[in-house]
Parts: sequence; structure tokens; C-alpha cells
Amino acid sequence: MSNQIDEFIKNLKLKPPATEDNLKILEQRIGICLPIEYREFMLNSNGAEGFIGNLYLQIWSVELTMKLNEISAADETLCLFNESKPVVCFASDGGGTYYAFDKRTEDSSIIAFPAISIVSEEHEQCGDTFNKFLQHLYNTR
Repeated sequence: MSNQIDEFIKNLKLKPPATEDNLKILEQRIGICLPIEYREFMLNSNGAEGFIGNLYLQIWSVELTMKLNEISAADETLCLFNESKPVVCFASDGGGTYYAFDKRTEDSSIIAFPAISIVSEEHEQCGDTFNKFLQHLYNTR
């Protein structure tokens, strides 16, 4: 990772790397190719937790993301994402905000939205790449 990204994530508790096989399984289940920078991050740390700047961030492990996908398939009321949803959630602030790849955009840009409005239009654009997402969080006061 670049020195700038290292600065953004210096306070995150990193985890052991994800496997390429698990990332491919996740892609099959969610119906998109994961953005390159996100894949690279996950191959270095299968999820992470801590502060980026002043904001708290939980990047979910591949396994947790897959588990939430399985829950959503079984119970629509718990649906975070599935083939019919326009977003693929991969992180949260540990409170009321989810971060997701927007499947409606060609580059799967990243948005933030309140947990209570997953499929509404109420969202904030956080970057068109994973690194720009991290930078956005780092620079948010």
C-alpha cells in the first residue's frame, strides 16, 4: 500500500489476510467484481477496525460479508444486500451508518447511508475508489 494509505489506516487494527478464493466466492455471491483497491486491502487485511481521522470504521471480513448476504437471502427484513439491491455493504461506522459499493455505477463507487434507509436515495458519495473512500473518511471532521 502507498505511504498515503498507510497514513490513513495507521490507527486501524488490521487482521490476517483474506484468501483469493474467498474473495472470488464473495464476488460470485454479490454479483459484482470487487474494486481492485478493496481487493488489495483485503488480501493484506481481512477486515479492520479503528479510527480513520476522527471517524470510527469497521471494515467487515469477507466471511462476515458473506454471512450477512446469506441472512439477507433468508429474511428480506434483514437484507443488507442481495442481487436485487443496488448496494453491496462492506463496512459500517459501528453505529448507524453503512458503507457500500453502489452497483448502479460502473466503477462501484462507495456511498454512505443511514442503516434505516438502505435502499433509499438518501446517501453520501464517499469516493469512486477504495483509497479515495479512506481519504474521505480521514479528511472528514
